[in-house]
Amino acid sequence: MIHYLNKLIIFFALGLIVLNIFGLTQDIRPATVAEADLRFAGDHRPLVSQLHEEISKGDQETDLVYTRRINKVIANRLAHINWNELPATKYNMRIPIWENYILAFMGRFSGIPEYSKYHFIDPLRSLERGIGICGDASMVMSQLLDRVQIENNIISMPGHVILSVKLDDKEMLFDPDFGVELGISLSDLKKIGQKAGVFYGRSYPQSEVDIMSLVYSNAHLAKKWDNVAEFVTKKYYFEPFAYFIKWFLPILLLGAATFIQIKYPKTK
Repeated sequence: MIHYLNKLIIFFALGLIVLNIFGLTQDIRPATVAEADLRFAGDHRPLVSQLHEEISKGDQETDLVYTRRINKVIANRLAHINWNELPATKYNMRIPIWENYILAFMGRFSGIPEYSKYHFIDPLRSLERGIGICGDASMVMSQLLDRVQIENNIISMPGHVILSVKLDDKEMLFDPDFGVELGISLSDLKKIGQKAGVFYGRSYPQSEVDIMSLVYSNAHLAKKWDNVAEFVTKKYYFEPFAYFIKWFLPILLLGAATFIQIKYPKTK
């Protein structure tokens, strides 16, 4: 009986390895995004091939120039989809089993909404998938700025998430979801409230200005987070664990099968 069980363990482990290898050949980026699912018409993403060059800080770029540029890059890289209205299986919002069977299992069976429609913690995976909402954009920008030692904080309020960046001892707010530079401090934002909607008028229609004005009417409720780890603590540590364990588990199972084979050799 133990030898049949051992064969089952080996089969399962090899199956996971094949699944992982298959996943390496797949693209987490949706092939297309239907216009009807976009918040803004024509909001499609550039090719992934130039991603690393776009998010790298140039030798001659100042912190301010890089921050302004990356704010636009992220808004351009993440298509604004109707996240809450769309089914979880669309556009790889629920992580496919070939990408990570641990996260796929959590999305399918845990009952935790944030795994059913998953927001990547890893900034590169988030940009490669190419869809998202304000929280995704702010987490991506925060971590990219962390990499080049630019001080920043995530700012959350009811209905929206933005970023506060310290540049030349001055606090400036950025909205990488829209690619908008507010250019004021959080304390100033709390003072002007809904009037902050005017910052969106140069790039977006009046309907969006009205929505953002409504959002910023709650600016007095804004909360500042030190970093992404504080903003989404459990997922921040669970995601890299899930990507480690998806390879480690089948190797561990094969090791256990080898041990059983040695410990209980099959006799004729």
